[in-house]
Amino acid sequence: MARAPKKQDTAYAGRNRDMLSEEDYDCYHYVNRDIYSRNPPGRKKRGPIRRFFRFLFILCLLAVLAVGGYSAWLYFQLEQQPANTSSYVEQPENAPNWEIASRKDVFNLLLIGADRNRDDSNGRSDTMMLVSIDRTNRKLRLVSFLRDMYLDIPTVGYERLNAAFAYGGAALTMQTIENYFRVEIDKYMQTDFENFEKIIEQMGGVDVELSQEEADFMNTEKGWELQAGVQHLNAEEALFFSRIRNLDSDFGRTGRQRQMVLCMIDTFMQLPVSQKLTTLSGYLPYVTTNLSYTDLLSLGLLAVQYSEYEVETMYIPDAGTYEPIEVELNGVSGNQVLQPDIEENARRLRVFLYGEEMAE
Repeated sequence: MARAPKKQDTAYAGRNRDMLSEEDYDCYHYVNRDIYSRNPPGRKKRGPIRRFFRFLFILCLLAVLAVGGYSAWLYFQLEQQPANTSSYVEQPENAPNWEIASRKDVFNLLLIGADRNRDDSNGRSDTMMLVSIDRTNRKLRLVSFLRDMYLDIPTVGYERLNAAFAYGGAALTMQTIENYFRVEIDKYMQTDFENFEKIIEQMGGVDVELSQEEADFMNTEKGWELQAGVQHLNAEEALFFSRIRNLDSDFGRTGRQRQMVLCMIDTFMQLPVSQKLTTLSGYLPYVTTNLSYTDLLSLGLLAVQYSEYEVETMYIPDAGTYEPIEVELNGVSGNQVLQPDIEENARRLRVFLYGEEMAE
């Protein structure tokens, strides 16, 4: 029997359903609804930033905000893995020869969601999202890097960007992005999708609003009986929803991932304190990072200030700055990739993060 939509709506489950006209269709940017914001187009997003910020660091911030030795014990449940990028530093031929942009008042952290191969080696990264905290201008900026960008990865050669994680982990991923787009990225947090399911299982599922198209797609692919509206998804359903791509586009997929993050926040924050700590202590061993205890303590102590920060979002490559092409990869022809205008995307990203004074 098909599941009836839930009557109540969560803080982040609902999204606008505006459809694009046929002439506006772009196979890479097309998304069949607004899944990025609860605000009308053109408005800046000022919603409950505290929840969003907490989730980005939820797997470790509670550790550093806890009391005494227990906080240190939780922190050291994280897998500490330094990221030595020195062997990957290079100047790509088609990248601008600009100094790497950085500011002391801006903290950048790359969030990586990746797969594991059967032999437990690194698979390709499915999600690469830069979180940039600008303390002077009180802004939290989120930048999604599309995995299909066709770039010259150090020690590898031309490949999709998501292959960097398979060949060199977080270090190669961070340095490839830095080489091309000329912004400082030295810190990361990473988990894989098998473990993404585990935290949802421990929370007892998550409420997510599905469009009719998404419900139909999931039912056809998996034999489920979901309906449009707010549905309580189990871990398997939530993961599948987060990874849908063939329904619309890679931009749509990353938007659904962001929607899932927000829904997970809402669910997590409603748990009793004891269940929150149980969830964290069970999940932290699956998170890998090069953040120091001091980094996390500093971020945690400032979390209240971030609750009033304005959120801005961006994609790389930006609209109108890339060309879809077909290339041969690993001896197989016909692979569709994105060939970005590197200089224009680097300029836009630097302006987005640091302002016009660091455009070049």
